[in-house]
Amino acid sequence: MKVSVGDRMKSTFTYGSSFMNFLENITNVLLLNFWMLLTALPLITIPAALMGANATMARVLANQEAHVTRDYFRFFRQNLKQGLKLGVFTAAAAAVIAFDLRYLDKLPITLHLLLGNTLLVIAVATAILLSLLPSYLSRYEETIPHALRNLFIIFLHHAGWSLLMVLVTIWPLFLLQAGAIGVWTLVYWFSFVGFGVCAWLQTLIFRHIVSLIEA
Repeated sequence: MKVSVGDRMKSTFTYGSSFMNFLENITNVLLLNFWMLLTALPLITIPAALMGANATMARVLANQEAHVTRDYFRFFRQNLKQGLKLGVFTAAAAAVIAFDLRYLDKLPITLHLLLGNTLLVIAVATAILLSLLPSYLSRYEETIPHALRNLFIIFLHHAGWSLLMVLVTIWPLFLLQAGAIGVWTLVYWFSFVGFGVCAWLQTLIFRHIVSLIEA
């Protein structure tokens, strides 16, 4: 039996169809990006914003009844205390790296290499923490020290997926190498969809890691 064009269009725009779910997901990402951008303005609240977004996106991807705005602010408030601790640590690490890089070239070669390698370790550790810890804490109610121990084990067993999460989080920083064009690209990216896309990808990858652990 032939399906008419009208019936095909009607089924396409019916609530619950693949097309409408696709549009709904785009709307959720855009809305989530707006609230993340707003709540991340103090900078040290970025981890709390990531936790709230990860928890909200997890509900969306699990096809649970999710109300993005209400759920986001509920999870943001729940994770604010833990998020601020991580935010302060990240800000301190970034300040140390930025300060030391200014004077790195003025040091003797031995100190230059020693300090340079130390800064590299700090930068890598900070990137891993900022990538994995918000997703973990948004799913499990644990203290940061206990979460770090578990994340270390997860990282050892699922290094590939963990590194992919790190790449998803830090790849926009590579645009800074392009100078002013890269900076403006970053501004536009995060102003409209960047935070939301980051949360969506982090949630997808971490869900897969959890499924591998619980299998």
